[in-house]
Amino acid sequence: MDIKIKHRILGFLVIASLVVILLPFFQKSKIISPEIAVKKMPAFPDHVVEMASVNAPAVPTSFTLEKATPDETISVAETAKQSTKIAALEKQPVLNALPTPVIEPFSLEDKNGLFKLKRPTWLVQVGRFQNKASAIRLARSLKRNGYHPLMQQYGAEGGTHLFVAPENTASSAHFVAQELENKMHVHGVVIYYKPLA
Repeated sequence: MDIKIKHRILGFLVIASLVVILLPFFQKSKIISPEIAVKKMPAFPDHVVEMASVNAPAVPTSFTLEKATPDETISVAETAKQSTKIAALEKQPVLNALPTPVIEPFSLEDKNGLFKLKRPTWLVQVGRFQNKASAIRLARSLKRNGYHPLMQQYGAEGGTHLFVAPENTASSAHFVAQELENKMHVHGVVIYYKPLA
């Protein structure tokens, strides 16, 4: 084949491919329109529910009340004895009647200064430190400003998590985190802590 013919065929193929590629940009959206298939849900079957009739028990329309007559056989001396017994019972304290539940404190510190929480709670995590001295320094600063810092060791390399103020609700924990941000410029993350055992 001649080189001119090869170039003409190649040019024609390039122009045809450009037209095919650019054709959708020049056409209106009437030709290429997505069709949305709408399926109707089948109608619910007509179930006939039969209600069993319940007869209400017959209630008499009139009641007669008998007058209570006082028991006249009790003497005045017996009533005085009963009233002194009641007064003596009222004077005795009833503290031992119901055992009072013992509320565990939020944290119990062990020898290393690490905490063990006994129940699920909300905490504000203010840091994760590889160096325990840095965690202790920030914990002392938090304690000076009136917060209750808690530390927990993690991993084999001895990293330390530093938390603030175990709270009962998420909203109070978010309030403490915002207060830390405003007063001490320490960013805290609110987490829900649930002990494993």
